[in-house]
Amino acid sequence: MGVDTPAITQGKPLFGIDVDRPGMLHAVLETCPAVGGRFVSANLDEIRALPGIEHVFVIEGDGQAESQLDGVAILSKSWWSADQARLALQVEWDTRAVEGYSTQGYAKCAGEALDRAPEKTVLDKGDVASALDGASQRITARYAVPILAHGTLEPQNTTALFTGDAIEIWSPTQNPESGRALVAAALGLEKEAIRIHFTRIGGGFGRRLMGDYMVQAAAIAAKVPGVPVKLLYSRQDEFRRDFFRAGAWHELEAGIDAAGRLTAFRDHYVTFGADGEPSRGAEVAAGIVPANLLADARIEQSLIATNLPTGWLRAPRSNSLGFVLLSFLDEVAQAGGRDLPALLLELLGEEARTIPGSGPREADFQTGRARSVIEKVLEMADWAGPTGSKAVAARASASTSAMQGISRWWSRRRCVMGWCVCRASGRPAMSEARSSIP
Repeated sequence: MGVDTPAITQGKPLFGIDVDRPGMLHAVLETCPAVGGRFVSANLDEIRALPGIEHVFVIEGDGQAESQLDGVAILSKSWWSADQARLALQVEWDTRAVEGYSTQGYAKCAGEALDRAPEKTVLDKGDVASALDGASQRITARYAVPILAHGTLEPQNTTALFTGDAIEIWSPTQNPESGRALVAAALGLEKEAIRIHFTRIGGGFGRRLMGDYMVQAAAIAAKVPGVPVKLLYSRQDEFRRDFFRAGAWHELEAGIDAAGRLTAFRDHYVTFGADGEPSRGAEVAAGIVPANLLADARIEQSLIATNLPTGWLRAPRSNSLGFVLLSFLDEVAQAGGRDLPALLLELLGEEARTIPGSGPREADFQTGRARSVIEKVLEMADWAGPTGSKAVAARASASTSAMQGISRWWSRRRCVMGWCVCRASGRPAMSEARSSIP
């Protein structure tokens, strides 16, 4: 049991959102709906005249989402009154530099990129073209994964007290040292003049690796020296001002022989980036399944532009690649008259192997570990192939293998039993769950 477990279960104030300091003001920050837009003008005097409002001022940023974007800060003795005043705020933004981006636009650009030759080859093993030409069947498909916000339960927040030559910060951050460096640069302080109280986090998932909300709170507090200020995002802010999981579009192709065995694999992967480099968290590794298990495999990449800041979402890369790659392999298995577990077990082989990671930050892939996970969940689910009442799902990354089995459901009232096996090291961890779903 963790040292904070009793306090957590009793609802004690341990999180950043719980921080309360004497004389504290509450702040909201309005930024441009189009990320990167610059402030032009606003009805600041009208907002200052509203009941309960203590301060209203413009925060001038450097145009970078992680350090500081332009915004209008509203301070009050209660967060509610500050947020209500924001509803009356009318801001003119200059969005000329960030116009033309949209969900529909991204999909169109990605489709056009998939129709063209790839910009870069990430992995090229064997002779993929010959292997595909010689296959008994070629299976092709396009998959897309959406842009996602982290949606943490506790919205981003930070409390800051600026005293002229130093600042004290209370923040639920996953990366306090990076946040301190950003605050030091924004306020022109030495790092030693910045003291950070590291509160508990109400969900991080990679979102709180970014220090933007710390810089914003510090910049606001610097405008009212000697007064503690708590900046708290609304739920709308939380989803609008994220460091999003990058969208991705895949064109996949596989070749199978007459026995249904996978012989070749190609993935043309389109995501966000610029100057030949993918955006933060949008990288694809050369050592993905099944490319790392085949003699003939190619992974190719093309990039499209975006104004959105991107970042890492829990289980970076594999949280989207697992869906795409294993769903496609399920299609491949069906085309060969097999099921996904059989295809995966054949790819992994009987003999346990260690496949080196594709880069300095990529862990080695343990085929024996992955095989033991698949075999265990098939045993627990009494698997005899896919039927109307059974299904499996799998995810594999270099460091962790996981598989789920679901069985026993009926059409009118579904009574579901599920199993999950996950192995990161050592023996598999197993769980079993039942649920009755009307």
